[in-house]
Amino acid sequence: MPAPDRLLADTFLLGDVAAAYAARPPYPDAVVTRLVEVAGGGRVLDLGAGEGSLARPLAVAGLEVDAVERAAVMVEAGRTAPGGDHPRLRWHTEPVEELSARGPFGLAVAGDAMHWFDHAVLVPRLARVLTPGAPLVLVTRTARHPGLDALRPVIARHSRSVDHDPTYDAGRALTAAGHWTEAGRHTTDPVPFRQSPAAHLEALRSTSSLARGLMDATENAAFDAAVLAVLEPLADDDGLLTLALDATLVTGHLRGDG
Repeated sequence: MPAPDRLLADTFLLGDVAAAYAARPPYPDAVVTRLVEVAGGGRVLDLGAGEGSLARPLAVAGLEVDAVERAAVMVEAGRTAPGGDHPRLRWHTEPVEELSARGPFGLAVAGDAMHWFDHAVLVPRLARVLTPGAPLVLVTRTARHPGLDALRPVIARHSRSVDHDPTYDAGRALTAAGHWTEAGRHTTDPVPFRQSPAAHLEALRSTSSLARGLMDATENAAFDAAVLAVLEPLADDDGLLTLALDATLVTGHLRGDG
């Protein structure tokens, strides 16, 4: 797999990026339901938990969850978000490659995060804290609208992720490296998600390649204007966009020797 871009990864240490996470679409309820079923009542380890968009609803659903996130600003945002102080949720502010949480865990999950990790370092550590046969599930959410295609040239013009590979697949990368055996893929049925153009712009600002801290004032203003010029005509009479939100869950089992 390509080495994680440390410079881009460090944008998640910025407070404005953590604050912008609140504008991201949630994971569909069907994801939480499926993960609860897969966990079978066992403890859950959430890798690269961000502000807890998976960890918090899983704890509320009745599971014991350990959420690992390197960015203190993300953990603080998560603690103050709904469900973030749930007694079944424990936060660990550390890189996943330095995982200190003690097992056993019946499920490990990574939501839109596995591409940031050093798999060769993480996988052996992870294998030691999972119960035999416990799965790792990679979750990727997608919010679609046909009009969003017009954002592509705007994003390409301003993105700092110059080496972005849209075909990269973390599950296939784990397979190719001999780290796991993939067991299956499932995509949830799309559900409507409504947000304002300004909120969608804020969600873009929560990404590593489009964060405000990466641009000067002139470029920030130009990016905001270009994005809103695309989004505002797509809004309905209530001033909202309606996106089709789904998620893909890729399940696999680690090979114990990493």
